[in-house]
Amino acid sequence: MFHPQPHGKTAIVSGLNYISRIFALLGEILVRIRVDKRSPPQGPFATARLEEVRSLHTRISSALMHAPPALRLKPNPGRHGSKGLGYSSMAGQQDEYGGAGFRKAAFAEVKDFFDNPNASRANATNPYLVMQANLYVTQQLVRYVIEQYRDELVTSMRQNSTDNFDADLLRNSEDREQIAIDLLNVLHSIPIQSIATNGPSLVHKVRFVASTLLDAVRKAETAPASAARAHAYLWDFLSILSEIERNYLLDDDHDGGLSDHPGAINV
Repeated sequence: MFHPQPHGKTAIVSGLNYISRIFALLGEILVRIRVDKRSPPQGPFATARLEEVRSLHTRISSALMHAPPALRLKPNPGRHGSKGLGYSSMAGQQDEYGGAGFRKAAFAEVKDFFDNPNASRANATNPYLVMQANLYVTQQLVRYVIEQYRDELVTSMRQNSTDNFDADLLRNSEDREQIAIDLLNVLHSIPIQSIATNGPSLVHKVRFVASTLLDAVRKAETAPASAARAHAYLWDFLSILSEIERNYLLDDDHDGGLSDHPGAINV
């Protein structure tokens, strides 16, 4: 029997709707990348392609703007000191975003989640918190793919044109720094249990973005200190996510199959 959605309650399937939209945008940029690899756009075609990519960037940046309140990212200063998505000032944030105290507390939470059957599972079984982790991390992943290809287009157009694209290159560099900061804010705004419930798939997404961004910072001769700190903290957080992944792999080895932790999202 069909039952109408209770008034004022967010449907759990809404998370699937939003993640589907995000992956649709990923599909759009990947199609363009594949086509352009076979036949690189030149002249006005390159300009038109750049405008398409910029449009995709605008769409991914606003993809969750109208998400229902239950799926919106909420700063959690009591836990990790996050100022929320979009907060870009890293000065003075070392004690909040990194340090031995934070790592020790985070690893203790992960250990408790996997090893203590009597530990609270409130955050792990909250579908909205679990979906938040998947939605916002995936959004930053797709944003990175789009910005990376936009950078390639601008660089190619700069090499094949007399026009000055220095301003675009500078803005692109700033955007890459902001991805690291925004992804870090996402990870610090969501409880570790909710992140852990997503399993290795979320770890892979963060690792892809963190490793490529960190490589870019290492190559940059004039990377701002704030960007270097953001990437260092992001890399530090990745060690915690790797511990989550390791525990899932241990569960697979013991069980001969999928982990029995409830609620895992492997999209």
